[in-house]
Amino acid sequence: MWRTKGLPSTQQARRLTWLLPLLCLLLWLLPACSNFTQDNQAGSSNGTQDAPPLTLSTSGRFREYTLPQAHSGLMRPAVDSQGRVWFSEMSRGYLAAFDPRTRSLQQMTPPESAGGLMGVTVALDDTIWFAEEYGNFIGHYDPRSGQFKNYHLPILSIPDPQDAQKTLKLSSAPNEIVFDPHGNAWFTELNADSVGMLNPKTGEIKQYPLSAQSSVQKLNPYGLALDHQGMLWVTLSSSAQLARLDPASGKVQLYPLPDPQLYLMQVTSNRQGTIWATGFNKLQLLKFEPASTRFTSYPVSSKKSQETDGTVYDVVALSNGDIWMSVPSENALARLDAKSHALTFTPLPTSGAYPLGLALSSDNTQLWFTESASDKIGVYKLA
Repeated sequence: MWRTKGLPSTQQARRLTWLLPLLCLLLWLLPACSNFTQDNQAGSSNGTQDAPPLTLSTSGRFREYTLPQAHSGLMRPAVDSQGRVWFSEMSRGYLAAFDPRTRSLQQMTPPESAGGLMGVTVALDDTIWFAEEYGNFIGHYDPRSGQFKNYHLPILSIPDPQDAQKTLKLSSAPNEIVFDPHGNAWFTELNADSVGMLNPKTGEIKQYPLSAQSSVQKLNPYGLALDHQGMLWVTLSSSAQLARLDPASGKVQLYPLPDPQLYLMQVTSNRQGTIWATGFNKLQLLKFEPASTRFTSYPVSSKKSQETDGTVYDVVALSNGDIWMSVPSENALARLDAKSHALTFTPLPTSGAYPLGLALSSDNTQLWFTESASDKIGVYKLA
C-alpha cells in the first residue's frame, strides 16, 4: 500500500481507489494541494544518492532487480536511448534512474517534490520529464547538467461540500505525459478534467477541458497516447467514455463505451492507429478502431471462471501488432496475439509482485516493468 501525505480535511480532494484480488492496492489518484507558487523554478538536484549495485535474480526470460528500500511505490518506467530505465518512486518522492549494464541505481529528490511523482517520459534529446500530482507541476531533468526545472499548473477552487462558506484549493493533478513531434509536452490533469499542453521553449501552458462545461473531478482523465495522425487519446477513470483531442483545433470527441459500467486506465496506439485501452475496474482490454468507431472487448483472465473484477493496468503495442499488458491480479504479463487473438499469460517469478508500469526497449526486444509490491524493476526478453 502506498504512502500518502497527511493533509488538513479542508484541503483534501476526493480520492479514487480500487481493490485487486489478493491485495488491497490503494492508489491515490486524485491528490490535494496546498498553496503552491505559480512561477517556474529552476535548480539543481536535491538529495541525490547512488545505491550499491542492485541484486539480480534470473528466471527463464526474466531478470529482476531489487531496490534498496521497501514500500517505494514504483510507478511507470521509461527507457532512454542508452538503455537506462527511468521511473518514479511515488512513496519516497524519488525520480530514479537504473542502468542495467552496471546494475547501478541513482535516486534523486526533485525540488518541491511532494511525493506525487507519476508519469515519466524521455524526450528526443534524452532529457527526462515527469508529472508531480501533489506538487502540481510538470518537472524536467537534464541528466547531463543535473539540473531540474518545474513548470507549475493552475490551482483549482471548488466549493467545500461540508461548508458552503468555504472553498477547497486543489491541484490540477498532472498524471500521464507524452510528447508530440513538435516537442510539446501533453499531460492529463485528473482533478481539472482536462488535458494540458506545455511548450518547453516558451514555458507557456494551455489547458483543454474534456467536457463542454468545465468540471472538477467528474471525468478523472488518466492515460494518454498520441496516434500516428497526431490525435491524442485519453482514458477516463470515472466515466464510461474514451476521449479524443485534436491538438490543431482543440476539439474533443467523446466515445461512449459498450459497457456503461467500464472505466478505463491506460491507453496506447499501434502503428495502424488502432487504440488499445485497459480496464480500470474490470479485467478487460478494449480495442477501438477510429475509422469505424467500433469497440471490441477482450476478457483478460486466466481463470476458468473468467473473473471480471480487477484491473488491467498498463498496455504497450509491439511493431508486429502484439499487445502486452500488466495484470496485477494475475501477477503476470499478458499477450494478445495479433493474428490469432489468443491471450497468453506469463507469470512473474516473484509471487505477489503486482506488475504495474510497462516500457519497451528501443529495439522492441525487451519489456521493462515495475513491481509495486516487491519493490523490483523487472525485464522480460521478448525475442
